[in-house]
Amino acid sequence: MKYSLLLFFIVSYSQTPEIITLPEFYCGKGVIFDKSDHIPLDGYYYLKQFTPSIEQIKRSEKIMYQDYYTFYVRLFEKNGQNISSINKKYKLPKKVKNKFKKYYRQYAGYINKDRDTIVFIRLMNFSNQKQANKHFRSWDKFIDFGFGDWYEKNQTYRSINLNQNKIDY
Repeated sequence: MKYSLLLFFIVSYSQTPEIITLPEFYCGKGVIFDKSDHIPLDGYYYLKQFTPSIEQIKRSEKIMYQDYYTFYVRLFEKNGQNISSINKKYKLPKKVKNKFKKYYRQYAGYINKDRDTIVFIRLMNFSNQKQANKHFRSWDKFIDFGFGDWYEKNQTYRSINLNQNKIDY
């Protein structure tokens, strides 16, 4: 029997997060979490939170598409893995865009300890609306992290470093 676990991490939020659509990047919807919302991005590199602007989000989407393949090359090399297993079609930004076109987004921003501006993106696969609505019920209200087979196949996260124009680990 397969199990999935969904954890909700926004402790409080001050207002309803803003829903956006960016048809030049994807078919679904996105939500921008305000800097006053408690987002679970605390950690060694986290300094403070900010509300990403539409322009920062668009730039983050472009960087994600352009740096996707290189990000995996860096990650695999860092972990001593063979990069030949990375699908070379993702060298092309339009292939990455197509891969994530039916994924809804959650956006949050933070400044890291190096004072770099980071846009955090959670991508959720909504190509099967019925399953997505079941598993991502409150996607527009909470950043939640699901664990288990279904979530591993249908969600991913990216931290986009706007200062360095790349995807961070």
